[in-house]
Amino acid sequence: MTTTKTGTAREYLRVSLDRSGRERSITEQQDDNRRSWPALDFNGTAYSDVSISASRYTTKVRGGYGELIADLGSGRFGAETLVLWEASRGSRRVGEWVTLVELCEERGVTIAVTSEARTYDPANPRDRRSLLEDAVDAEYESAKISARAKRAAAAGAAQGRAHGRVPFGYRSVYDTATGRPVGREPEPTEAAVVVELYERVAAGHSFRGIAADFAERGITKRGGAGPFTPQHLRTMVRTDAHRGKRIHIPGRKGGRPVTPDTQVVDAQWPAIVPEQLWLAVQHVISDPSRKTTRGGGAKHLLSMIARCDVCDGPLSATYRRGAREYACHQRSCVRVLADDLDKLAEDAIVGFLSDPANVARFTAPEGTDEALDAARTDAAAIQAELDEVGDLVGRREMTPKTGARAEAGLLARQKAVENRIAALSTPPALRGMVGPGEDVEKRWADAETLIEVRRDVARALLVRDKVGEPKKLGELRITRSTTPGHRCPVKDRVNWAH
Repeated sequence: MTTTKTGTAREYLRVSLDRSGRERSITEQQDDNRRSWPALDFNGTAYSDVSISASRYTTKVRGGYGELIADLGSGRFGAETLVLWEASRGSRRVGEWVTLVELCEERGVTIAVTSEARTYDPANPRDRRSLLEDAVDAEYESAKISARAKRAAAAGAAQGRAHGRVPFGYRSVYDTATGRPVGREPEPTEAAVVVELYERVAAGHSFRGIAADFAERGITKRGGAGPFTPQHLRTMVRTDAHRGKRIHIPGRKGGRPVTPDTQVVDAQWPAIVPEQLWLAVQHVISDPSRKTTRGGGAKHLLSMIARCDVCDGPLSATYRRGAREYACHQRSCVRVLADDLDKLAEDAIVGFLSDPANVARFTAPEGTDEALDAARTDAAAIQAELDEVGDLVGRREMTPKTGARAEAGLLARQKAVENRIAALSTPPALRGMVGPGEDVEKRWADAETLIEVRRDVARALLVRDKVGEPKKLGELRITRSTTPGHRCPVKDRVNWAH
């Protein structure tokens, strides 16, 4: 039996969330429309939006809805009836719905709502009132849903429950009965990468160097989504979840703590990195003096670090007759075989850092004094708060006056904590060399592929001693050969200046 078509129609189809990724809900709406309105001739392509809410709380743009409004306004709609699966599919905003209804009235387009099995004529006062009442009801329901979601999010945050995307280093834990996610736990392989990242940043490694090393070792983003970038690694070490903390900013999705109402609570999942290490890394990456780029990508251990004993200028790496040398960068006063000088400097550095007496001057033992460890944690926490206040003022999310008051109180607390700390801090460049565990020689060998790490250590130790600072190796200065025109052992040409 053939149904006689009595009018033309076009559809607007929308689904707020399509977890299948196959637009199944859109197809089901369309099939239901066609079954419900057999007399209509659906003569145009349907307008559609997938996984986009129609409420005033959404941040996404509904391209299909925008095209529908544009076509109605310009007369390109080309049909007598607009078919919606239900009224709320059109919009959950009263203002948007009024615009749609008025355009349909102007163009003489009726609105068929499948779920109600009814066709409305916007030019009819009763139908118009019914349509507008539906819009008010839809917006009200949307507001109630939003309020419930905010209350649930606040309650979940206060209890430290998991929420949102699972950060790198963790995996979801599922309820065996319902299959729903109920928590998080460390993912062993990813967690090991996270711990290494924090430790290396605290040891003074650059994000660029770490990213290059990860790429060389085949360490990639989750699911093989490509190599880590320096920017991605920098974002990763600011993840509060890694220290076992849950962050909630009322009225805002995600982000760092930026308001006095921000909640920072113990999470219901275990920490991957210790709190003290996490805070230390925040201090490292927020330090204005931290270098984020290394000009030229140095490849030579002592280039621009060792100095000429004649003119006090730096030595730079050059090549002559196929041999790598260090030569006076300013006047060519001196020249020495680079491999020989590198070997001498490396032996001196490893020997210096292998001496417990030298190490003791740079570090204070951790774990031997609970009060000292607590003071260090307090100092790192206060510094993190100071950095956050500075960021807030810089982003104009806090007034300078309020920031100054907050800073004054934090500085007073910082001074009190510093007075409790009785030991010297380890220079950042040496942290990876003098910590507990493997011997210094092995640590130095492990840093071979990261020349920047070795150069940082050399730069920290091969400088003149300053008043009040621990005694270092001293400035590595090269003198002229004792036998002009002939080579002499490099050890006879080194002057360690203190």
